[in-house]
Amino acid sequence: MKITYLAAMAGRNSMRNRRRTLLTFSAVAIVVAAIAFGQAWLGGIVHTIFDNYIRLQAGHIKIYHKAYQEKEQMLPVDLAVEGVSTMGARVARLDGVAEVSPRIRFGGLLSAGERTAFGTGLALVPETESRVMKLSGLIAEGRYLTGAERGILLGIRLAESLGVARGDTVAIITRTSRGAMSAMGFEVVGLISSGIGALDRRSFYVTLPAAHRLIGLEDSATELVVMLEDHNTSREVAREIGSVLREMGVDEWYVAVPWQGQGEFSSAVASVLVSVGIVTSIFFFVGGLTIFNTMLMSVFERTREIGMMRALGLKAGGIICLFLLEALVIASIGGVCGAVVGSGVALCLQSTGIPLGGAMENVSFPIGNVLHPRWSPRQPLYAFIFGLVMAMAAAVYPAHRASRLVPSECLRAI
Repeated sequence: MKITYLAAMAGRNSMRNRRRTLLTFSAVAIVVAAIAFGQAWLGGIVHTIFDNYIRLQAGHIKIYHKAYQEKEQMLPVDLAVEGVSTMGARVARLDGVAEVSPRIRFGGLLSAGERTAFGTGLALVPETESRVMKLSGLIAEGRYLTGAERGILLGIRLAESLGVARGDTVAIITRTSRGAMSAMGFEVVGLISSGIGALDRRSFYVTLPAAHRLIGLEDSATELVVMLEDHNTSREVAREIGSVLREMGVDEWYVAVPWQGQGEFSSAVASVLVSVGIVTSIFFFVGGLTIFNTMLMSVFERTREIGMMRALGLKAGGIICLFLLEALVIASIGGVCGAVVGSGVALCLQSTGIPLGGAMENVSFPIGNVLHPRWSPRQPLYAFIFGLVMAMAAAVYPAHRASRLVPSECLRAI
């Protein structure tokens, strides 16, 4: 029997029982839409976490003392990179480098009146970090740091624990690079609300010149963060920076490490990818099961119809081909509609974002207050192909089984 005749019959059958067709169509469309949007949602989570880690901590490349990474959790300020002005200027001239910013990470006891709290400090160059960390966009109250002032930005939860507000004075007590104790007062100029619990509860920010006076460093930093025009070139640029360090005669002490080689960052990315993989698998499993069950039900309830077609002379191969064509027609239309709906929702939310409120504050990954889905054309394509394959696969077994039944037995079925 010609395939064109079977295709025409499949089209008529699809329109004849509209309830059954609508059920199958809806199952495929809903699953494809959910998977298309789900992939964009998960892509947004991965991109947000990656972007926050890069901006707030890892950079695309870090230059630091070779012994620093082993003791990074202790925030040692005695293992600093010296001569960061000269080094930063030379690195900034390399192709592909967008920004070079010195930072000092240090721990300290913050005191305000009778209240105290331990915090993790980051000393920075305000002008450069306004383009790298973009803290100015996270300020909930007050203003951003400027120049070499003795101002301080506090995480909003840290400020609450200290009972301070904008304009109050906070003392920082810490160790200098020589191991002595040092203290200095700072005026609270702003409060940071990132939606990232670890930052809002423990982090504070001061200018690099003020930190130099507090810690006893001069033209030094615990790390030199390098941002690139393309993060995919990080390994190549890191090798070029290594050559610069050799030319300066400091490669014995300092090393340039791309983001892929930074232990804490690599572990975090691996954990995120594993979590995303598990959630994606659940999406596909549940979606596939839904389509499979719907198609099975649709085919099995047509036993009498199959017997009638067999009695009229339609061969077993024709039965299988007919049901596959019906599944192809319905799944194709449902898949296209689902892909369009899922992509439309993802694209709308990509620009506006999904407000998360404080839901992510206690999550170990830096996600923040707003999540923006990350849409790409392959997401609806993969979802459409998946829906089509599952619908076809679900039609094969019952159609093959039904095609082997004796016509008289099919006609007696209820």
